[in-house]
Amino acid sequence: MSEGQPPLSEGERRFLRRQLRYGRAYLWFMLAEIGVALGLFGYMVLNQQFNGTRFALAIVLLLAARGNLKQFRDVNLLRKLTAPTTPDH
Repeated sequence: MSEGQPPLSEGERRFLRRQLRYGRAYLWFMLAEIGVALGLFGYMVLNQQFNGTRFALAIVLLLAARGNLKQFRDVNLLRKLTAPTTPDH
């Protein structure tokens, strides 16, 4: 932590530990949401049923997948920041 910044509270430490623990879950959620969205798009194309509700649902799933990808990337960055540093020899 940089000088001049207050230390993390216990609640913040719990939040960071939980984020690190759920890191891989974000990746699996993203992959599942993309799979369901693509399946829904495929269903719409094959059955030629292009109604707004299904299309909107597929878009919402893709947006949720994007959010989970961001969470996964943030967790990986957090892991790099919290990893113990070793001097290069």
